[in-house]
Amino acid sequence: MQPSNKKEVSCKALASVFLAAEIKNIDKNALLEGVPYKLEYLLNNRQRVEWWVWCKFISNSRVFFSPSEFEDMGARFIKSGTYIEGTLLAFFLFSTNKFARFLNKQVFKLAESICSCIKQHTEYIDKNNIIVTLYLEEGYEFCPEFFLISKGTWEQLALQIGENNR
Repeated sequence: MQPSNKKEVSCKALASVFLAAEIKNIDKNALLEGVPYKLEYLLNNRQRVEWWVWCKFISNSRVFFSPSEFEDMGARFIKSGTYIEGTLLAFFLFSTNKFARFLNKQVFKLAESICSCIKQHTEYIDKNNIIVTLYLEEGYEFCPEFFLISKGTWEQLALQIGENNR
């Protein structure tokens, strides 16, 4: 069962939603109903929250954003330049098959630092062609918006390093 007090999500993951709220001129406090943290804490990328807090935060934002806007959040997060380590991650994964296989575990430790209850499986299809599957550990509440944001993030990461065959 999901531990309710383990802080598994970096507040850095919230940044994409806050950025989208700012662009749409949405009061950030409207996203905090039922969230046990103050806005200042959630805006600090060095802090962490529990998975259920992430899910509550996202469920509060559903009234403001469409599924495609959640995908755009992930892309906009990469374009903002605040996730440089993600671009490096993409470079290693998309640029060379042998190097990516060698560093796969180290590279994904970085991704898991953002959200530790999300696991991944990497399948190497061909040279410079991979499939990365993200999945939520058993016992955790499903949050489809997380995966929409992740999809937009991964697609933009590929574009950032010049890959257009996503």
